[in-house]
Amino acid sequence: MIKLKVHQLKTAESTLKMLASKQLPAKLAYQVAKIIRAADKELLAIEEARVSAVRKYGKEVQPNSPDEQPSLQVPPESIEAFTVEMQELFDSEIELNAYPIKVGDFGNIELQPIQLLALESLLDEE
Repeated sequence: MIKLKVHQLKTAESTLKMLASKQLPAKLAYQVAKIIRAADKELLAIEEARVSAVRKYGKEVQPNSPDEQPSLQVPPESIEAFTVEMQELFDSEIELNAYPIKVGDFGNIELQPIQLLALESLLDEE
């Protein structure tokens, strides 16, 4: 099991998608797929919670042109409460039903340091 905070998963999201598009050894591909499958469920729930908060604090804004749809925006008087709620969400701990990726399993796959930093909460250094 991988325990991490919501903000760590959001940070890793784009690098996980990048890894999913690479040719990987079977074992690593399996681990990445398992993490992505578990992460997708959490990411969907996170997005639903974010949208719910925007609906709670937001006000409808009329578009400038008739071709556009009205949108919701959080007004200045509600931004602090919205930010507090989002911070609580992003600081909450979640658990993915997957095992961390061992750094050694990357073998000769090239990653930039920023990509490894993004994946840090999903890695096992052994």
